[in-house]
Amino acid sequence: MSARVPSTASIATFERRRAHANRLPPVVAVSFAWMALLAVVAVLGPVLPIPDPNTSDYDAGARLAPFVSLAHPLGTDGVARDLLSRLISGAGVSLAVGLGSVAIAGVAGIAIGATAGYFGGILDRVLSWLTDILLAFPAIIAMVAITAFIGPSLGTLIVGLGIVSAPQVARVARTASKGYAQRDFIQAAKAMGAPGLRILWRDILPNIMPTVISFAVTLIAIAIVAEGAMSFLGLGVPPPQASWGSMMNDGYGDLKKAPFIVVLPAVVMVVTLLAINFIADWVSRRFDSRSSQV
Repeated sequence: MSARVPSTASIATFERRRAHANRLPPVVAVSFAWMALLAVVAVLGPVLPIPDPNTSDYDAGARLAPFVSLAHPLGTDGVARDLLSRLISGAGVSLAVGLGSVAIAGVAGIAIGATAGYFGGILDRVLSWLTDILLAFPAIIAMVAITAFIGPSLGTLIVGLGIVSAPQVARVARTASKGYAQRDFIQAAKAMGAPGLRILWRDILPNIMPTVISFAVTLIAIAIVAEGAMSFLGLGVPPPQASWGSMMNDGYGDLKKAPFIVVLPAVVMVVTLLAINFIADWVSRRFDSRSSQV
């Protein structure tokens, strides 16, 4: 019996469906554009023609409302510092904390979780036991303890959030690795005498990365929220360095007289978190659709 040749119409329909699946939804495209804008202004902030974020302009006046001065388009805070400059400086802090902490958590979590999930046995039980202990410890208390021991700084936030996030990545990587460890191609590689570390590196890790990446994008948003909370409590980056959380903390005393000092960084943070969540959801659905086609 001869093989059935797909018709031209069916091929065209398949190509249209694939093109539609590859097309970015408008909300995701806007989310990528927003994150790209944040990254660009955060990197170029020091050379942009804007006031220094840590310098007070008392001639302009404290608590200057937005859109009343070309020199300070978003106004000034309680000590006459430019809010636009501080928002841009805070974007750099938030992105550094989000990306840096997730990178640390990803490397440590993947190494622990993939090893435990693939090799199993006593190694899996010990690593899972240690991971469960770390997950049971409240993250905010762990961050406060780390900050109190090392001292508040940008590096402390990145390392601390990376440590408290690593067990979550490890659990995701372990679950994904256990599923792939029983696949036929892994068993075939074992039967051919391939070393365990080689299988883990060349066969397990490439297959679990989509799942881990989808989860890691969500962790970036969580890290940004945690940085904002720590800075609002005065345990984040030390002053006068601006961050969105410290800006809200600085404006809290002027909330009734000048609510925009708190509202502006809060709105920027919310929009950023929404953008990251939309991107994370799209990445997850994208990888899920690819997995279903394999």
